[in-house]
Amino acid sequence: MTDLELLSLLGLGAGDFNAVKTAPSVAEAEVRLVALKERAKKGYRAQARNLHPDLHGEDPEKVKILVALNDLMAKLDKLVVQVVPRPQPVQWVRFTGPGYGAGSTTTTTTTAGWGKAHIYVNGMRVS
Repeated sequence: MTDLELLSLLGLGAGDFNAVKTAPSVAEAEVRLVALKERAKKGYRAQARNLHPDLHGEDPEKVKILVALNDLMAKLDKLVVQVVPRPQPVQWVRFTGPGYGAGSTTTTTTTAGWGKAHIYVNGMRVS
């Protein structure tokens, strides 16, 4: 099973991760990530009750899915929010006219906001 299929078993989807990425602040992104992890834990516990070999016998397919869910939960536990800072304002200067003094113009561009949130696992970007 793919990670996306496993996430759907836990009641999660790509939209949940996009909600973390598009949070309006770092604090909100962290709150959303904690909520995502809590939902994953609840979904995992429900699936573990349905798949555990001690409760339902040794079905190799169920054991395989449970092992994959364990691996996915380990990945989810390592997720952290890191911010990629926006670039500092850049200034372009264009000189015109004789001697470059007369008629010179300056255009400044600025960027606003706190940056873009990305989700990292062990220093590797996953979103």
